[in-house]
Amino acid sequence: MLIGQVTVTRQAPGAQAPLSGSDGCADTGETIVLTAKAPANFKLTGWTGDAAELCDAGSGTCTIGKLSRDLVVAATFTIQSFKHPGLLSTAADLDRMKAAVLAGTAPIADDYQLMLRANSGLAPTPAQLDAGARITYAARPQATICRGSNCPSGANAQYLWWDVNAVQVLVYQWKMTGRREYADAAVRILNAWSGKLTKLDGFFDGFLVAGIQGYQLAVLGELLRDYDGWGRDDFSAFKTMMNTVFVGWAKWFIGMNQGGLSTARVFSNWDLAMENCLLANAVLADDVDMFNWVVDFYVRGTTNGALANYAYYRHPGNLVQTQETGRDQGHNTLSLMLASNLAEMAWNQGVDFYGWDDNRLLGTAEYVARANLINPATGLYYAVPFQFWQNMDWPDTQSGFSTGAIGLLRPEWTVIHEHYVKRKGLAAPYTAAMMQRVGNEGGPSGSASGAYDGLGYGTFLYTRPAAAAPLAIAPSLSGRAREGAAELSWWGSAGARSYDVLRAGQSGGPYAPVATGISDLPTYLDRPAQGGEYYYVVVGRDASGSTTNRSNEVRINTGAAKLRATLNFGSDTGSYEHDPASGRVVGRLVGGAARVTSKLGRAVDLDGKTGAIELPDEILRSTGDFSFATWVYWRGGSGNQRILDIGINSTRYMFLTPSAGGALKASISLYSWAYDGQDAVTAPALKTNEWHHVAITLSGTGCATSSGPLCAAGQGGNTMTLYLDGKQVGQTRGVLFTPGDLGYTRNNALGRSQYTGDPLFNGMLDDVRFYDGALTAAEVVTLYQQR
Repeated sequence: MLIGQVTVTRQAPGAQAPLSGSDGCADTGETIVLTAKAPANFKLTGWTGDAAELCDAGSGTCTIGKLSRDLVVAATFTIQSFKHPGLLSTAADLDRMKAAVLAGTAPIADDYQLMLRANSGLAPTPAQLDAGARITYAARPQATICRGSNCPSGANAQYLWWDVNAVQVLVYQWKMTGRREYADAAVRILNAWSGKLTKLDGFFDGFLVAGIQGYQLAVLGELLRDYDGWGRDDFSAFKTMMNTVFVGWAKWFIGMNQGGLSTARVFSNWDLAMENCLLANAVLADDVDMFNWVVDFYVRGTTNGALANYAYYRHPGNLVQTQETGRDQGHNTLSLMLASNLAEMAWNQGVDFYGWDDNRLLGTAEYVARANLINPATGLYYAVPFQFWQNMDWPDTQSGFSTGAIGLLRPEWTVIHEHYVKRKGLAAPYTAAMMQRVGNEGGPSGSASGAYDGLGYGTFLYTRPAAAAPLAIAPSLSGRAREGAAELSWWGSAGARSYDVLRAGQSGGPYAPVATGISDLPTYLDRPAQGGEYYYVVVGRDASGSTTNRSNEVRINTGAAKLRATLNFGSDTGSYEHDPASGRVVGRLVGGAARVTSKLGRAVDLDGKTGAIELPDEILRSTGDFSFATWVYWRGGSGNQRILDIGINSTRYMFLTPSAGGALKASISLYSWAYDGQDAVTAPALKTNEWHHVAITLSGTGCATSSGPLCAAGQGGNTMTLYLDGKQVGQTRGVLFTPGDLGYTRNNALGRSQYTGDPLFNGMLDDVRFYDGALTAAEVVTLYQQR
């Protein structure tokens, strides 16, 4: 599922300029035309925001008359057809590679030569692998492939990965030279396996074969699909083998078909391997439903292979800690390789996993690269911050960075670097340093399974021409308030060597520098002398002093808490609730939700069956210190009803419930409700059938490091406080997380849990408020006394 571009064309006199972006806004009193834009192989599946009640769900263009209020819209798309070839190499990629090989352009041609000299396991030595020997390569198909120690007749998976490597060399030789004999040899190998392989074995290790070799074979079959020497019956037999032997195992493992093993929350590389297999085979088989399922699972899923859980925690400077960081660096780099392959295949079909949630994948690459590089100034590995990690369904923890296999050089860095630096113009300094450290990536060889985790030869496959204007992209800035300070992080511009941070007291400036010459991690913590609202931008400089354009402007409130959004249910009459101050959509009433007159005035009544209020995506984006307050009338019933639930899924969330285990409870977690006690605050359960004012606040500095479920000694952390009817009834210090740590939240609601097994809220809500900043105890009392 994608949120696509919407163009809003203003038709009012003097306001003809279109506004484009992931959402659109138009001023009141204007007639507008909404046009949903997406690649040709996608279809519009619906409008969101105000447009959902004003536009035909299947219409790509919608004209709306004069508005009485601002309009906020987005459009949702799903893929409906595929580009071929369209996995790790497109037709344009092959043309680029061929031109470089023919011209002898380094490093592409050099890495290609490494491919031609590759040794596939039991094949002859590299010196004997001339064109004739490669063309006569003999396949070694097996009826059953078993990997690992749980193999009754011994492991034999090496025969499959050796033959996959041979097919890769043959396919790319055909693409580079046009000689049919290479394609014929590749087809013979694939046909041999299609005619014999019926089963995988080895349990967990067998699933790795399903995922890793499953996606690799699909990638190579995709490149051969246009070869007229591969008979249609043979191609169909190949796809049947892929579906029955590989895809079936991957589906079962990841839970696409009832249950599955990934519900046990295995490490991220397992699920990422399955996602690679399913997405690659969806393209190979033109299976639109499976492709869209993988896309939705990757951005919404609850397992460790979903992006938010794999890319577990974003530290200042956009260093994103990965799920296997505390396990060992061999598996940590494997997960990154698989996530990068998945992103490249999705990109070639028009889906941007690379950019999802503010380039979250780039953050993982920078973190992993930095952690596995030696700092030339000290001769030691660079330090990286670490946040305590708890697995989701059983008490498996990681309390610190693992140095196991540190410094491992996997052939995976070029694809990441070339996308972010060459395609997008962003800086990726540690990724670039690791790519340089690896050199020409080369490919698999020998008999160890780890060497065949990837297809390799990334220098040949992915190297792109240098960016024409390295400073063309301005830095991209984000920030949040942390206990009176402004915590800033940014994505830099390719070509910039240092950055200046500028601050203003009003939007648009004038700006004054507060820090200059920042050349390492792109982050800065600003502590203004006086609290208040400040506006920040960042400028990049290259070695000569030339500068980028200013970044986007970020507003941060370092002073008293300020309203972010309000739902008062007093003026709107339709399904949508608008913030009284800004006019923006802040909620949508669904199911059995209705505005009513109550003792306090206007309120929303939720029936406990279908009623809820859906909140906007990312309603608490980039939030550090924050507050939430509302009046609540609870009719009682089963526990775990939700007053508020915000997050991505049932493992990354913030919620407030009137009763959980007999307690009024607020919690925020990045792993699971089963282990959220350390990041929760509780009080006696809310009394039923009477109005109460409930508020939660959170403020703090976060943890520089955390070796346990609370911040380490002296590391501060966050303080979460719970108020009932103006009085503090609970407080927890050392809380690890803030709402801004959750990531791209899309499952946000009042009255409904993200966990489908929880009951819906039965009662009324009124005067719902979200704040930037933590309310003081006195301010909470004032809110309570107003009613």
